Amino acid sequence: MSEQIHNPYTPPAAAELESVEMVALPEYELASLGRRFLGYLIDSFLHLAIFVLARKILSSKGMPLIVSGIPLPIVISFIIVLAVQWHFLVKNGQSIGKMVMRTKILTMDNRKPSVVAVIGIRCVFSSLFRFIPLIRIWVMIADYVTIFSENRRCLHDYLAGTKVVDLDKPI
Repeated sequence: MSEQIHNPYTPPAAAELESVEMVALPEYELASLGRRFLGYLIDSFLHLAIFVLARKILSSKGMPLIVSGIPLPIVISFIIVLAVQWHFLVKNGQSIGKMVMRTKILTMDNRKPSVVAVIGIRCVFSSLFRFIPLIRIWVMIADYVTIFSENRRCLHDYLAGTKVVDLDKPI
């Protein structure tokens, strides 16, 4: 009478695990300095274009450009760029500039990075220090000078455990 009830939350037995095949993830060469820089420029020009558009719209409506010492076009463009870029970065590891340049952020073992790695470390960490006047220049220098190492990773890549690869150059 000892009838066993199947528990769907029971972990699989070792025999079941042996049948699982490991799928090799595609590997790519690291993105060149040129492609990374052009992707950064594209993202920067996008931000600038949104800033100019926000400024033009506010001006045409007769709205103030600065409220309580805060430049509204900068805040508006920053929020729009964050929303758009973060969507694509979380979705596929690519900003708009990276999509155009066919580069992508991956973990060191060629997986899609976590939201924490992409947004929390790569973006927020890097951006936060840029708003602190006394250390801004040193953080920016440290972040970008590390890209000239053999593995072409910036400080934010090291901190997030990521790399930027060239999608046109599979290994």
